[in-house]
Amino acid sequence: MSQNIHSLAVLNLGKNKLEGSIPQAYPNGCALNVIELAKNRLQGPVSRSLANCTMLEYLNLGHNQILDGFPSWLSELTNLKVIILKSNNFHGPIKPPQSQFNFSNLHVMDLSDNSFNGELPSKLLQSFHAMKVVAAQDQLEYLNTSANIPWSLYSLEGYFDYAMKLMNKGIEREYPKVPYALMVIDLSKNKFEGCIPNVIGDLTSLLLLNVLNNILTGSIVVSLAYLTSLESLDLSRNKPSGKIPQQLAQLTFLSSFNVSHNQLLGPIPQGSQFNTFAIDSFAMNGGHTEVLCQKNAPQLGITYHSHHLARKKSAKSLHLTWIGHLC
Repeated sequence: MSQNIHSLAVLNLGKNKLEGSIPQAYPNGCALNVIELAKNRLQGPVSRSLANCTMLEYLNLGHNQILDGFPSWLSELTNLKVIILKSNNFHGPIKPPQSQFNFSNLHVMDLSDNSFNGELPSKLLQSFHAMKVVAAQDQLEYLNTSANIPWSLYSLEGYFDYAMKLMNKGIEREYPKVPYALMVIDLSKNKFEGCIPNVIGDLTSLLLLNVLNNILTGSIVVSLAYLTSLESLDLSRNKPSGKIPQQLAQLTFLSSFNVSHNQLLGPIPQGSQFNTFAIDSFAMNGGHTEVLCQKNAPQLGITYHSHHLARKKSAKSLHLTWIGHLC
């Protein structure tokens, strides 16, 4: 393979039964744009020889048995747009390389369902420069790569569309084509702890943010309100406390919001999209059952009891009231 890989643009070996380690077979001058190795039985660490693939734009190693720390050296590959490492045995904190992270062209980072720990990596987030520029969503552009396809004595210019599955609004969605404007960070089902860093608010073109099922604490940062393109935000099954910032009601594109199973208290933001979210989005907070409520709420509205749920919905606003405790 190493003899032919100089001219190979797409390597797609996904959904097979490949075993063993990723070979150290990627030479200097490797021309690969796409490496698709998902859904195999690969083990061991990520091959450092991938650093020779300086043209690489798409890397999918998801759903294997890879055992490694975060391969921070991948940031040397500055053309990367998609990194999918989900459902492996990656572990440990995410630390920058000797130089700073440089994922300046990244659109999709999916590290879900691993054992990463430590604080959410603010330096990693700061390097996502493409996510800081709001892309025009009305443009019908898709992420793909051009490739020379050998055919007899001739070479044809073709396009390989990126395809992937991502969690979107609580369900796994298949993307046979990936819109250029799609910007995704999925850090769910790990062991990240500490606070959500304020730098997250710099990623103004982010559409999907998922940190479900970690050990995050502190308050929900107001800087999330700067994510004006955000469509889906899942902070559920962590340990943040305090109130949901009223400023999040400014997120007019937000159509999926989940802060259930946390330790939040106080009023739910009113107006805009927050009037449309199901009560399940706020369930099981305060350390026992639901104690989120509308400020100065009357006894009517949506009322929770430890053994009984009485649901009445106002036409104008959403109220959550804990029986025996009025916020």
